[in-house]
Amino acid sequence: MVKINTNIFSLLVQRNMAQSSKQLQQSYDRLSSGQRISRAADDPAGLATSERLRYEIGGLRQNQQNVSGAVSLIGTAESYLNSIADLLQRARELAVQAGNDTLQPTDRQAIQNELNQILSEIDRTGATAKFNDQYLLNGAMQNVAIQVGTAATDTLPLTLGDCRIAALGARALLQGATPVAAGALSAGAVSINGVAVPASAGDGVSTSGGAGSALAKATAINQIEAQTGVRARALPTTLAGTAAIQPVALNTTTQRFEINGVPISGITVAAGDDNQALVSAINAKALETGVTAAVDGAGLLTLSAADGRNIQVLTTGGVGGSLGLAAPGGDVAMTQTGRLELSATRTFSFVDATGQLGLGSGTIQVAPNAATALQNLKINRAADAADALATIDTALGQLSDNRAGIGAISNRLSAIGDTLARRIEDLTSSDSAIRDTDFAYESARLTQAQILQDAAVAMLTQANVTPRRALDLLQS
Repeated sequence: MVKINTNIFSLLVQRNMAQSSKQLQQSYDRLSSGQRISRAADDPAGLATSERLRYEIGGLRQNQQNVSGAVSLIGTAESYLNSIADLLQRARELAVQAGNDTLQPTDRQAIQNELNQILSEIDRTGATAKFNDQYLLNGAMQNVAIQVGTAATDTLPLTLGDCRIAALGARALLQGATPVAAGALSAGAVSINGVAVPASAGDGVSTSGGAGSALAKATAINQIEAQTGVRARALPTTLAGTAAIQPVALNTTTQRFEINGVPISGITVAAGDDNQALVSAINAKALETGVTAAVDGAGLLTLSAADGRNIQVLTTGGVGGSLGLAAPGGDVAMTQTGRLELSATRTFSFVDATGQLGLGSGTIQVAPNAATALQNLKINRAADAADALATIDTALGQLSDNRAGIGAISNRLSAIGDTLARRIEDLTSSDSAIRDTDFAYESARLTQAQILQDAAVAMLTQANVTPRRALDLLQS
């Protein structure tokens, strides 16, 4: 059937040509832009998925910058901490030097002057250390949140300790007001920071009640130092006379005087030990007894054991009364225990229901005491050197804790950075699979569309010729 009013063949070809033109346009768009989805109509579901991936990728890239900034902050802080540690090492050398009794007062003053300059520099560094206009070491950097994930809760806390001399070196210190009880410490009778202290054992040096000495109990407490962060020290054990020394002749029979099982004999003691015979005889046996002696201006005798061991004294024939160590008359057998000291770099809890350690009974909370910090460091006397060393060692320990803490965080941030890079890589690959053009596939579609377009043009020409056949019928 031949019709001229309606050219169906032409309409058919035009429709197919429009489809191939649309495909051709789409292929040109994809190949020129490199994107399979350039507008929502191309793939609505794919576009939604791709946008979510891109939001997450953008957040992760910002997280990478956050982590990089935190690593820079930590590196800056560690440089300052390293400088302070070097200064403290020099201060420690000075404290060791100051412990030498051969120094003159002018020598000690020179040491103190240098120490003061070191402390001033430490304080200046701690007070002025900054990163991005934020103070690092003045105690303000507490639980600062570093955003390391795409969620609001994906944060990492960063804390840097106060490194000014008013805080650095401060210890939580608890000293016994009375000597420890004579008996051995039973397991679990005392706890520190919730950790039970084990039973005390013999100290190996006391001749009487060694398991109950301050030295033995300090050793028991130090067995759990890694868990509690608290260290115990046995303070020097002292046995002080209550009356002035009276004249007496010491022998090994009727007028005996023994310290830690070692006899002090063969001497005649003058009133107040004016001739120093008693002190000299006791100090001559110090390597055997672990005990030294001193007599004050009032003629009172004091026995001391520097390591905290017990001091055992035996006397007969009224010697104890003559030396002012006991009431006049009669034999004496006594054992003196020492006192304890607990210290830590941070607040700790101590529980002793019966008070047998002489530190107080019940539950005690002990906070760092600014009086023990570097700002009060003095080495004008040899006796100050030991306290100075303890303070400086505490400060060095605090610095080491700070550096170890930020070192661990730095390693963690490095791991987070690696994880972020891998996540960005994976998500970018997923987004690319959805959104980017497959050039091999799209080139084939372009070629196909071009061939269809050429064929459609040829067929349109033929379709337009078809109505002319009606004229052939009329002419014939």
